[in-house]
Amino acid sequence: MPTLRQVLGDDFDVAGDIITGDGWMSLVCASKLDRMVEERFDDPDFALRHMIKDLGYAQEVLGPSHELLDLVHRSFAQAASVYGGDADYTAVTGVVRR
Repeated sequence: MPTLRQVLGDDFDVAGDIITGDGWMSLVCASKLDRMVEERFDDPDFALRHMIKDLGYAQEVLGPSHELLDLVHRSFAQAASVYGGDADYTAVTGVVRR
């Protein structure tokens, strides 16, 4: 699977400027983008294991037949199996690119 940088080509830097400079999540994006691109998932702000736990709560509330939620939960579980549960939740970007 190609990386976002490969898909966007020269527009990757423009997209990065937009998501890190505008909007209510821009500060989070600014603090995470370089780490995601470089696959540096140590020193977590929010551990994968906590994200997986929270996604499990969402599955309990919504029930078992939500394909998107199931896909997201499986992706985070896969990231935990690769990087460990104490890695930052952004490690999911490392497995979806593989």
